[in-house]
Amino acid sequence: MIVNKKILFISVFILYSYLCFSQTEIKGIKPCVDSLIYNLNNSTKYKDINIRIIEEGVVFYDKYFVDTVKNDNISSLIEYIDIDSIKSYTIINNEHKCYLISSCIKQATGLAINFTTWIIIIPQYNCVYDFKSLSSNPKLIYFINNNLYFIRFNYGENLFWNEEWDKVDYEIEINEINIDSCNAKIIEHKNSYCN
Repeated sequence: MIVNKKILFISVFILYSYLCFSQTEIKGIKPCVDSLIYNLNNSTKYKDINIRIIEEGVVFYDKYFVDTVKNDNISSLIEYIDIDSIKSYTIINNEHKCYLISSCIKQATGLAINFTTWIIIIPQYNCVYDFKSLSSNPKLIYFINNNLYFIRFNYGENLFWNEEWDKVDYEIEINEINIDSCNAKIIEHKNSYCN
């Protein structure tokens, strides 16, 4: 009897979640997230570049350069992104260059349609990082001195319990990548609200 009640509860919860969150785009959160990014003191240079996907990696190019990056991690990550929405950038500081790939999540449904998949490639050390964020703005990835930072925006825990669409809580996680050692760590984590 208890098992049947649990199964019934889980079934009702899944059905309710699907009905509430099916293809749900929360329009109010993107301006809040992007406004935080624009307030960063960021001197990183960003440039849109072209990308071609090859079997063993990617080719970045524009009219002045061509750079092929071969890495098994890139090939496996590309499988999960929507190729039609892919964008690519190069970011540069005084000593380092990185490539960024962004895209919607392939076949995303529900609240997942609001996320952008980011792939950071540091060709000098053949490092690859990936994360998902509520922002599609490339300025959430930036240099300070020789370290690379990225900000991951996610929904907060209260969103799923409150259903207050005019006051959405979200998590901000700032990560630091030491380029010379290719190590990443979380340096700050906090919650905030978007009104």
